Parts: sequence; C-alpha cells; structure tokens
Amino acid sequence: MSPSRTITEEIVWHRADIAMPDSDETVLVRIDDEEEEPVWLGYHDGDRWLNVDGYPINAVICWAKMPEGPVML
Repeated sequence: MSPSRTITEEIVWHRADIAMPDSDETVLVRIDDEEEEPVWLGYHDGDRWLNVDGYPINAVICWAKMPEGPVML
C-alpha cells in the first residue's frame, strides 16, 4: 500500500470592486449573504454576476479562478 499524499493548490481571491474575470469565464464567487452558502460557481456577463444556472447573484465581494485540480502522480 502506498503512503497517502496530500496535494494542495493555491486559490487567489480578487476583490470584485477592483478586478473582474474575463466575460463569461466560470469562476468561484464569494457572496456577502449570511443566509446563503458563501461560495458559488458563477460568471460575470459584462453587466452583472450570474450563477452557473443563469440566475443573478447579488453581493459578490470577491472571485477566484477555478482550481485546476490535482495532477495525477
């Protein structure tokens, strides 16, 4: 049995009031809403934030590029 390995990947968060992702690029979004889950998949269509189902997202405070996932060793 091989020893277990931990694989890590850095996620860099960007403030939504300073920088925006490329239009229609799916990213992680962090919302400021205590009644909802804090992190969602979403995108900015050039005018507004939407979740991956196309519904508007309010109160996006930051976003991050999607992690690439582990490279199989």
